[in-house]
Amino acid sequence: MNDTDLAFASIEEVAHLFRKRKLSPVELTKLMLARIERLNPKLNAYITVTADLALAQAKKAESELFAPRGRKGHRDRGPLHGIPISLKDNIYTAGIRTTAGSKILRDFIPLRDARIVTLLREAGAVLLGKTNLHEFAYGVTSNNPHFGPVHNPWDLNRIPGGSSGGSAAAVAAGLCYGSIGTDTGGSIRIPAAPRKCGRRDSSFAAARLRGAHHSHRTGHSPSPRANPSACRRQTEFAIFAKAFHEVAHIHSRRAP
Repeated sequence: MNDTDLAFASIEEVAHLFRKRKLSPVELTKLMLARIERLNPKLNAYITVTADLALAQAKKAESELFAPRGRKGHRDRGPLHGIPISLKDNIYTAGIRTTAGSKILRDFIPLRDARIVTLLREAGAVLLGKTNLHEFAYGVTSNNPHFGPVHNPWDLNRIPGGSSGGSAAAVAAGLCYGSIGTDTGGSIRIPAAPRKCGRRDSSFAAARLRGAHHSHRTGHSPSPRANPSACRRQTEFAIFAKAFHEVAHIHSRRAP
């Protein structure tokens, strides 16, 4: 499997390679970061790339997954353990700027994680960075006047849809294996369609997003996005969506 094939492998395939010790989370994370460095200047899918954090999380995942079974230190956190993902940049991440695509919040750094981020960390996911979006998630083009427009990976002259256009572009271009966007009136559904991305909408009851910039009084609902096209089988999306909703239901049970 060459690097391009690996970048578009399914989460299921990657997880299998991890557990057979034929691929390490650190190697995979370095591959994703190299692709982001090469392709993001054209796509503008990411606003912030968290390379140091991603490598640290990947090293932790590797140490847990590769420790001998039955020995102290071995831990398998589930299907997202060691998997590189991204987050829409209106979702709070402690210590990492969260701009919501706005000049006003260019330097805003949350003091806490959104609950969904906390639970994704617990699941062992590796955060590559924060993705571009329509300003304040209030629009359908992802033509951001402050951080630049997101470009469609299939045709750089076309829009990716919005407001979660950066998440869609990152997944479709093989710059992460899944992404968490938010949706109030189509912000995931619209960009998912032209990017050939799978998406699954969360009910407010299951996954009301706490810890994000909201553009509507009812707030956003976080949802997973993965690519079930010819390059990534439907099983990948099913695994990511299932893992996400397990996290979401834990979130719901813990919420006051």
